[in-house]
Amino acid sequence: MDGEGWAVEFVGKARVAEPGPELHARLGALPGTVNAAPYDPVYLRIEPQFVTRNRLTGVDEPGWGATRDPG
Repeated sequence: MDGEGWAVEFVGKARVAEPGPELHARLGALPGTVNAAPYDPVYLRIEPQFVTRNRLTGVDEPGWGATRDPG
């Protein structure tokens, strides 16, 4: 465990927003499914009231050593 990573937390009001064509192009192609279910994204615009940035050390890449059961 000698990798590095970072995490950012935004706290604030969020509202549903539809990205314009330029932002859709930057986001890239969307998957057709996720975990065998149709993928239908919802985009949120956050008005941050509080932001925290954390630098993590001693973590494994990818996934920072955490395991999750998607089930």
